[in-house]
Amino acid sequence: MSNQKGFSKVAVIIIVLILIGGAYFVFNKNGENIPSQNTENQSSQSSQSIGGELSMSGWKTYKNDQYGFEFKHPSAWSLRDGNKDYKSTGLNNFYQFCNKVIITPDKPFGPNDNFVGRCEGEFFKVNIWKLTAEMKMIANDFAALKLDRENKITIGGKLASEFIYSGHSEILEGTHTWHLFIAQTNDYIYSITGDSCMDNNADCNQILSTFKFTK
Repeated sequence: MSNQKGFSKVAVIIIVLILIGGAYFVFNKNGENIPSQNTENQSSQSSQSIGGELSMSGWKTYKNDQYGFEFKHPSAWSLRDGNKDYKSTGLNNFYQFCNKVIITPDKPFGPNDNFVGRCEGEFFKVNIWKLTAEMKMIANDFAALKLDRENKITIGGKLASEFIYSGHSEILEGTHTWHLFIAQTNDYIYSITGDSCMDNNADCNQILSTFKFTK
């Protein structure tokens, strides 16, 4: 009888040891997997948090020595220089960055017509104004919209203003917001607009973060 009790105790001890060993093995196995999973999650989170910087890989730098500014933009964008276009009073020139620049008219023009090109999609536009230009003229394209607010920001190290307008668009269907950015140097006033600066498009902020004044 005593031998049976002794055997039972030994059996119980062996079973307990087996269970402890099994639990230890499983715990360690899971522990080995956790760092790998965390690394993958951290990598994914890092990609998301700096997604703007990563997405700028391959972007081109546009530099304008005449008016002293530069910035980076998606390589697929095309430049349309407005030097031959009609310009409002006080406007020196403008530069449009488009999906495609149309250089031939859609229909035959008369002998007195002057087709200087147009943009198919306007993602980003920089207007360079004389210092005497009035705000009414600078913001003329937004005259039919409601000015919601003005934010003080910095662009290229310069104090600037962000004007946010809202309104309904039948073409775009629904109510949208438009952002107009204005910065000033000792020589010019720069106004920045475009489709990429509509609503909460992150592309606009990415571009503005690379904007520099070189004069």
